[in-house]
Amino acid sequence: MQGKKTEGCIHSAGGSQNRAKDLPLLDERLPGLVLDSLVPVEAAIVSAATGIGYREARQAVMIGADEKLHLSFALEQFAAKHSSFVRAHEPLFEFVTVFSAVNAAHVDHVFTLAKNSECSDARAETAPPTSDACSKREALVAALVVLAPLVIAVIALIVKGRNN
Repeated sequence: MQGKKTEGCIHSAGGSQNRAKDLPLLDERLPGLVLDSLVPVEAAIVSAATGIGYREARQAVMIGADEKLHLSFALEQFAAKHSSFVRAHEPLFEFVTVFSAVNAAHVDHVFTLAKNSECSDARAETAPPTSDACSKREALVAALVVLAPLVIAVIALIVKGRNN
């Protein structure tokens, strides 16, 4: 099924029921939450790989408004193309997205506090404010914590598919 974009939501089109046509297929907040959830993971990986501080890596990987708009539209197009699958698993997608966003916010907060306190302890007040780099282990833990809900959802869908 194809969809049309109206007021920030994807609506199903071509359905036999008018009521289903008018319901949004994908909550307009979900793509932004998905993209924002990936920032701390990407920042930790970039920090560990390059040696730059977490805060600086986070600023470097932030998704701009134009990029977010384009990526959100692409996600909405994907959802419209697979509308029956999206509708069938909508509560799962919403749960995974919100759970990942909460985990990402916690990871970002912890890294920001930890890296800023490490650098303030180690540097004089006259040094430029920077943060310490993440270790590879910290980057891996960040990825696991933020992406765990997605992994659990994929496993649940696989198990459900095998049982049907």
